[in-house]
Amino acid sequence: MAAPDSVSIVSQVSFRLKVQNVSQLKEVTSPKFVIQDIPWYVRLTKTVEEAEEFLAIYLCCENKDKSPEWTQPAAASFKLLPFNGNSTAKEYHLEPNVFDRIMTSSGCSSICWADLFDAANHYVKNDAIDLEVSITVADPNDEYKSDSIFDAIDNCCDSGRVGTFRLTVNNIENLMAIRSSQFMLRDVPWYLTVFKHSSHLGLRLDARDSSDEIICNVSASVKISSLNEQFQRVQKIEAKQVQRKDGLVMERLITWDDLMRPQNGHIDNGSVTLEIEINAERRLGVATPCARKRQISNESAQIKMPRMECPICNDAIEIHNISFIPCGHTFCTPCITNSVRDRKACPIVACSAKVQPRQVKLLRLPIVSNSE
Repeated sequence: MAAPDSVSIVSQVSFRLKVQNVSQLKEVTSPKFVIQDIPWYVRLTKTVEEAEEFLAIYLCCENKDKSPEWTQPAAASFKLLPFNGNSTAKEYHLEPNVFDRIMTSSGCSSICWADLFDAANHYVKNDAIDLEVSITVADPNDEYKSDSIFDAIDNCCDSGRVGTFRLTVNNIENLMAIRSSQFMLRDVPWYLTVFKHSSHLGLRLDARDSSDEIICNVSASVKISSLNEQFQRVQKIEAKQVQRKDGLVMERLITWDDLMRPQNGHIDNGSVTLEIEINAERRLGVATPCARKRQISNESAQIKMPRMECPICNDAIEIHNISFIPCGHTFCTPCITNSVRDRKACPIVACSAKVQPRQVKLLRLPIVSNSE
């Protein structure tokens, strides 16, 4: 095994890691290795998910640069080595990720605890396991590294529920992982990461939030463009409860071979373009600026008002907080005020009529009294 805290000027380091007393494992870390001037290591923990136990392995960095501009793509793989010479080592790959001043630990790769201790697999001997670990860090000075162009096709305002975005990755052949610029949905900052994972192209949606709590339910649809329409591909993922620490992952959008095959038409001058539609449901446990809780007893209610929903945030609109624009569409006042200020157009995609902020008018409805 390589010496602890050794310095490396290369982009990849491989080492053997022996974990003792694995049956009693809570958490252990490997020695640190300086790659591209940054200390990197792996962290192993025992986790429990839905009553099942796992060995989880994370890639971590100790970056001293806390500037918002600093980012570093990196990936890791490891082999679980059997102690006899006849069994086959099991290989795992962590999703490549883009590390920054906040994201200092990647998503994990998990080994089922029962499989680890299954005597037929020969992974545990004298309560110890052997791992062969490889850490790869992208060279920030590589003139041929991938870069990206990110555009919002339809994203009416920061409080909106649905957004459609276009992400073009250049120099796709050299891709490890690349991140979009930040965008807002449901008043939460998000970003997209495109990565090459083993033999597939993958996509990850992460929320940049201050806690690890569940943020909201999210679903997404991804279209990979093609010069040949018959090879255009669309993949959807159903709604998932997203937390900052796990994100929403489509790790197998398309095989790398299918992506790079010239007759499929996905590559145009070394670039590939993804069109991503994201649907973020209402933030769980958080009232939006337009939300209001009302309790009206059936005994006292003389009339039932129809429920009106804002097309932007999908919350019920309060009757004293409705605004309209010249095209006739109505919204809750905070949403349409913010949207028109940013876009100068109607947020309804099929309309998109030009609107100036001064043209947003408060709709005054008659007050209905329930008293006799």
